Amino acid sequence: SIGIYKLVSSLSGKFYIGSSTNIEIRYRRHLQDLANKKHYNYKIIKEYNLGSSFSLDIVESCLPEELEAKELGYILLFDAVDMQLNISCETRRNYY
Repeated sequence: SIGIYKLVSSLSGKFYIGSSTNIEIRYRRHLQDLANKKHYNYKIIKEYNLGSSFSLDIVESCLPEELEAKELGYILLFDAVDMQLNISCETRRNYY
């Protein structure tokens, strides 16, 4: 599915907001990158190293051209950089 998702830590309940044109593949990529010690997000790595697993929560389905604006909107709405697991307000363009 195309849209905005949360990657939710089982340990703290904190979450990462992301977007993708294929959420399911992007979720698997997050998990693979963590297992292979190649994930780019130091906050997610810290949770993982403390024993957290991560679940997927689809926040909103949308059109591909809406991804960037909607992702930024949710990052700001949830104060995801300061209070959650996002490391910046910058959105990525590699959707999966």
